[in-house]
Amino acid sequence: MQQRPNEIEIVPYLEINGCRTLTDAQMGEIYDKMQENGYIERVFFGGYPKTKNEFLAFMKDSFNTVFIAREKDLLILIAWVNGINGKRGTIHFCSFPNIFARKKTRAFRKILKMVFNFLSVLIAQVPESYEEARKGCKLMGFKDLGVIPHFSYFLKENKTIGNNILYITKDLLEAQNG
Repeated sequence: MQQRPNEIEIVPYLEINGCRTLTDAQMGEIYDKMQENGYIERVFFGGYPKTKNEFLAFMKDSFNTVFIAREKDLLILIAWVNGINGKRGTIHFCSFPNIFARKKTRAFRKILKMVFNFLSVLIAQVPESYEEARKGCKLMGFKDLGVIPHFSYFLKENKTIGNNILYITKDLLEAQNG
């Protein structure tokens, strides 16, 4: 299918008949972009993955279901779901600077709609100091259950921080103007 100009494409990062939907080089470019924007330590605050090879191994792990949102060659965001148990999972994401918020929202909504084909509820665990991410989740329709103190460990600072626990269902997503 031909991609229309200005159309957001969601690429599930998976293996089909022994071939990945994105090459290691393409995934390495995502790592590089995260690194140049200071996002590796911010997103992976527990200290893993630290290197490009660890990032590739992490994203290839069957524990993760990974999605890339892009518009032509413009990377909008990467999201992954893990901790899947029954019909629930935990979603993580990293969006990139210099992308309009409306475009990030459209991309994330497309990913959520795909995920809700196989899950019923998603949980987001957002460190309480990541206010922008929490607000973005709430704009998407996530409900904020509050903060669990000392939930996450930040390796670089050697400290714990509370996490906002948020959740979203397909109904909540659709209630945000479908």
